[in-house]
Amino acid sequence: STPKPSSAASDVYKRQISVGATSTVVEGSSTLFNTEVAVNDVIQCADSGGNLKLLTVVSITSNTKLRVKSSPGSTVSGSTYRIPNFRPDPEKDTIIAHIYNVA
Repeated sequence: STPKPSSAASDVYKRQISVGATSTVVEGSSTLFNTEVAVNDVIQCADSGGNLKLLTVVSITSNTKLRVKSSPGSTVSGSTYRIPNFRPDPEKDTIIAHIYNVA
């Protein structure tokens, strides 16, 4: 897996995103989408009511604009966001699991 570059904590809290309830275009403020986000990343943010939203990135237009797979269903306005630090690499990473039959 490829670790993402870290940013100073004070800079992270300045970075905010907004997206309309029925839109798939995410607008950023003080964001660095070109270097900190990748296609298929899942952005975690909150809508205006504080409800968690998970948005899957399908394309990155610029440092301040990207497109997600589906609209959030409710407005996200000026929300700080988080992207998980781990990106699985299907050619280098292996997932080990055990499936139990409980029937």
